[in-house]
Amino acid sequence: MKVQGAFPEETITEYFSPWIKAINSRECITILNIPKRDQLYRVNEFINQQITSKKIQLITLDLKGQIIEDSSDLESYLDKHVKNNSKLIVLLILDADQLLDEKIALLSCLDKMYFDRKNFSMVYLFQKNITSLEKTKKLSPYTSLFQNISIFSCFEPEAMSYFIKFIALSFKTKITKELERKILDRCNGAPWLVKESVRYYYQTGDTKNIFNHDNMKIKLNILYQELSIEEKLVVEKIIKMNFQFDLKEKAVINYLTKTGLLIKKGQQYDVSIPIFKDFIQETINSKTQINLNQNGQLLVNGVLVEGFFSRREKKIIKLFLENKEKTLNREKIALTVWLNDKDNSYSDWAMDQIIRRLRIKFTKLGLSRQLIKTIKNQGYLFNG
Repeated sequence: MKVQGAFPEETITEYFSPWIKAINSRECITILNIPKRDQLYRVNEFINQQITSKKIQLITLDLKGQIIEDSSDLESYLDKHVKNNSKLIVLLILDADQLLDEKIALLSCLDKMYFDRKNFSMVYLFQKNITSLEKTKKLSPYTSLFQNISIFSCFEPEAMSYFIKFIALSFKTKITKELERKILDRCNGAPWLVKESVRYYYQTGDTKNIFNHDNMKIKLNILYQELSIEEKLVVEKIIKMNFQFDLKEKAVINYLTKTGLLIKKGQQYDVSIPIFKDFIQETINSKTQINLNQNGQLLVNGVLVEGFFSRREKKIIKLFLENKEKTLNREKIALTVWLNDKDNSYSDWAMDQIIRRLRIKFTKLGLSRQLIKTIKNQGYLFNG
């Protein structure tokens, strides 16, 4: 298989099709969910491969790299770069998130410029979601932002397989089919994580820790920090298997589903990137802890919660805490909970019900339901 670019041509064409349609209509388009680290790469890819018309001039405007604060700065910048005023001038605006806070006055200039000049249009590249309820309320006067909205989503498996071959070729290393499948299973449609996996393998030849090394953890943490507060809360709630959402949370879920970060499974949702899901789960566990004080009483984040659990539930939790990361079979749990119990009514059904109640109560306390994992044909594992 001959690999010329990072992704197949049909994938590139599909991703840039909304950009081209907006430009050809002399309209503006806002691209969401492009991390700042990827924006210049995507823009260069677009310039090099997608625009062939001699009637269009593309100008890149990096709001972080250029000192442009007001209309006079903008006019001066354009005077230097516009080659022919008879052409359609398209501004590719990198790091447009700065328009939300630091350079809000410049947004007004850009919006006015679009309506005043008949040969101007803009492509805004945002990392943040400007279609959230709070953002649209603030930004609604700037109509050029909302003419066309396109959300950059995770890549499909076929494109990621192509990407792995491209990265392996650039590192001059060979990736076996088995390792490729393993990388795709864990990183799914996230190129940054896929590339880090291939890089680590190239540098070390180690497949055991390919997803569990320092550089990978740094990148996972960056991805997590790039989520807004509202997005973090929703994702954490989903990982805890709490699927009761208000209208605001449903809007966040709708957006994250469009980005490909979340996938719908029946009436529930899940994080589409397993390695990222595991990282967030570890983050949740480090923030929310259940343990015993010196008197053997249950605490969650230092708060006494003894009264929240029944006598039998407390027995099971204390047994789990004494056997962290160990799989306990049902018989051992039953002996601890029901031995010497006057109402010795143990059954598989009773065990299932008490575990179910514990998981529900964990969720109410902000803990993950997955603190108690079911190990098929073996029993239960407490991984808190």
